[in-house]
Amino acid sequence: MTADSTPLGLSRRSFCAVGGLATLAVAGCRTAPGEGTGGSGGGGSTAEATLPNHIPFTGVEPDFPAGDNGVPAGFASLPSDPVSSDRVPLPEIEPISMLLQGLAPTTSFDKNKYYQQIAADCGTDFTMSWGGFGEYTDKFQVTVAGGDLPEVMQIVAVPQLDQLLESQFHDLGEFIGGDKVEEYPNLAAVNPEVWKGNVLNGRLWGVTLARPSGSGITVLGRGDLMDELGVEGTPELTNGEDFMELLKQLTVADDDRYAVGSDPQGWMLPILNEMYGAPNTWRRDGDTLVHQWETEEAKAALEQFITIWEAGYLHPLSFSDPANNKTWWDAGTTALYIDGVPGWGTHQRQYPNYDVRGIATPKWDGGGLAIKHLAAAGYPAYSAISKTASEDRVREILGVMDYVASPLGTAEWMTINYGEEGVHYNIEDGAPVATETMQNERFSVGYLGGQASAQLLIPGNRDLVQRQHEYLEAVLPTGEANAVTGFYSETDNGRGASEQRKLLDTQREIMQGRKPLDAWDKAVANWRSTVGDKIRDEYLAAIEAAG
Repeated sequence: MTADSTPLGLSRRSFCAVGGLATLAVAGCRTAPGEGTGGSGGGGSTAEATLPNHIPFTGVEPDFPAGDNGVPAGFASLPSDPVSSDRVPLPEIEPISMLLQGLAPTTSFDKNKYYQQIAADCGTDFTMSWGGFGEYTDKFQVTVAGGDLPEVMQIVAVPQLDQLLESQFHDLGEFIGGDKVEEYPNLAAVNPEVWKGNVLNGRLWGVTLARPSGSGITVLGRGDLMDELGVEGTPELTNGEDFMELLKQLTVADDDRYAVGSDPQGWMLPILNEMYGAPNTWRRDGDTLVHQWETEEAKAALEQFITIWEAGYLHPLSFSDPANNKTWWDAGTTALYIDGVPGWGTHQRQYPNYDVRGIATPKWDGGGLAIKHLAAAGYPAYSAISKTASEDRVREILGVMDYVASPLGTAEWMTINYGEEGVHYNIEDGAPVATETMQNERFSVGYLGGQASAQLLIPGNRDLVQRQHEYLEAVLPTGEANAVTGFYSETDNGRGASEQRKLLDTQREIMQGRKPLDAWDKAVANWRSTVGDKIRDEYLAAIEAAG
């Protein structure tokens, strides 16, 4: 999402670049439809966890209804008459202390109209510590080590996370599990897939920013460039040969034009892993688990990448200067850009002449679409409530989270995501466009349950919403989740990171032709003997314990 035309959003790529720390007292709530880094390692298994019942919000009719397999509803315009909740303003309560990712707004709160409206709605002050994305994990660990926890903290993956959650944070299943969530109607309306990302070892630990499931990697093409190079319409690829032909057609090296420019290890190789059918990290195989790196499919994908690299279909600086991949795309140097589904709408809104096309990738040998490695349906660093809060206090805080979770079609959703018309946004061609005031005043607590990205929403562009909806209807049924999400391995959360880095360094060398392909087998064997087999055993034990 763009900062100037969408609900307070920043694209994942740009938002991850935000850094710095600030501590301040603020009143009210914040929203942040951006996506950063630093997840908590949960997400997927609901064994023993009592998730909230789902009671959909029926106050608005989508242009394209939500479907099975996590397909979100699609809207080509903002609802014309948003309804207002009789629960707002919330009863006044004591200030809530928080540690969240992000930065403070530029405009101080005594002059900040956006803040003042949300503060009035929430009926409380927030005493907040903020951590930029590059520093948040350190800030989190220092806070935990100090022992004086705020009432709300975003959880990220740290050693002994399972013990930390059990000892210091409330299991929210006791407050909103099952029909208990009916006390909080907006939380009850949250897509059930989002809650699964907040589960670890059978407990529901938090509330988070919603986004469509499966919104992971997607091949996007600039239609204007594709047409120019003889690729008309959205390619319907049937196998790997078609994929290679597409890359070839979009590469004219003599004119300094290439098919793709994204970092190959982080973007192109995952596409190939999906096409070859490699696991989404871990896959259950009978009574055991198999990691992606151990499979012949992953090795075949790696070998195929070498062919693509040697053919010159990728920008020659893709490894050494990947930060310029968007610059290359905008300049017309590359025709394809690998991003998430939310980025699809962002790019089209910014540059309507791009005619951005989402390209579904096939199985390498044909026979249908590739396996889609599903991402979590919510932002991975969920917001948990610490045991410094009493049970009554937990309910008060959940009331604020319920406000932040106001769905599209409500006046509160408009306030949270756009502010006040004429002050924070103006309507242009049917779409809200943020003013400079909003750029300076917005601040983000969408991590407390914000719904800005819970649906497909591109005001004024019905065709694009339909294409996105149809794309997700096609690819999500092929989706595969990571088999160990929602479970915990101490080795994976600790030493596993450094050993993984060694293996990935070897993989990167192989991809660039600096090491032979058989170096991969040795690297995987080393990973298995040092940490891989132990990680597998720990996850299997956790799965067995959960029943």
